[in-house]
Amino acid sequence: MGLDLAIAGDNTNNRLNRPQPRPPERFALLSERLGPLPLVNHFLERMGLQALLEKYVPSADRRSALTHAQALGVLLRSILEVG
Repeated sequence: MGLDLAIAGDNTNNRLNRPQPRPPERFALLSERLGPLPLVNHFLERMGLQALLEKYVPSADRRSALTHAQALGVLLRSILEVG
């Protein structure tokens, strides 16, 4: 029985040490670095932050491309992303 375990262990080690075959190209790994912004956006949306800012931060000037609430949202995302 001891011999059987030694042989089985050798077979396992031999299988682990063999080089693995390369996967077909359709399974090629593509890695990209994502920053924290998707995660930050997810939590800010769950909090309803944009709606709260739109409700409580008045925008007096209608000529601006962004409302004050939108500008605060951009500023907050910038601070959270860097920190």
